[in-house]
Amino acid sequence: MEQISAYDRYVLEQRRSLLGLRLEISSAQGGSILYVEEKLALAKESIRAYGDPARQRLLFEIIGRPGPGAVRVMDVLDAASGLKLGVVRIPVLRAVFGLRLELLDGVERPVAALRTTSTPLLGMLSALPRRYQMASDGEVIASLRERYRPFGPYRLEIEFTPARLRDRRLGLAAAIVLAVWRRLF
Repeated sequence: MEQISAYDRYVLEQRRSLLGLRLEISSAQGGSILYVEEKLALAKESIRAYGDPARQRLLFEIIGRPGPGAVRVMDVLDAASGLKLGVVRIPVLRAVFGLRLELLDGVERPVAALRTTSTPLLGMLSALPRRYQMASDGEVIASLRERYRPFGPYRLEIEFTPARLRDRRLGLAAAIVLAVWRRLF
């Protein structure tokens, strides 16, 4: 966990895989720190974040479950303790247009929201890169920026405001969920 929270800037990149979605998150300095794998199985989505390239050391898991109405709920669970770190809630209609994800703590109280800062028109054009901000109580705690790469993998740059989000796992989980949703739409 110390290695995950040690940086303020991260880069998330999609890796090619025949088995499902694979993402790699590295520090802006270049060292890979998270290896992410997504598997879909009968409407139960499971996204796992590992601390090693062999995918032996599970750090946290993101498990999907239906929410009320048109809301998708993604529980973020610590692998070592099994405790819920938080929740990423996705209002589906807004997420299709890239407008909002909500971050909740372990007892499902609002912590932050992730919103696009790009124009709403860009939300309907999924191929164009977007910018996002994660804010809590009106204060920006992270900025995310997609990079346009016509023939390359999906790339998302993440920059946390220093000392604003103590445990970065929930923020990185939101970025992972965003990358998965961007792949779908």
